[in-house]
Amino acid sequence: MLFTVIDVPFADQIHFFYLSDLNSPDFAPGPESLECRLFKEEDIPWDQIAFPTITRTLRFFFDDRRTGLFRTHHIILRKP
Repeated sequence: MLFTVIDVPFADQIHFFYLSDLNSPDFAPGPESLECRLFKEEDIPWDQIAFPTITRTLRFFFDDRRTGLFRTHHIILRKP
């Protein structure tokens, strides 16, 4: 499911994030990541997340999970 579409005009980018199921407990970082881990919401190191698009997507996810209604979100990310 398409979950977030985030326009990043100052970088001339559009970021797309999808929801999916983790079919196996075996996962690993890809070539552009140093590490990957699963966290409980309360254990996420928010100040260590490198990209604001990831932070926004995670916050949308936890908000939607609380309501039980997952929808597609679209925002325009402005320069901080």
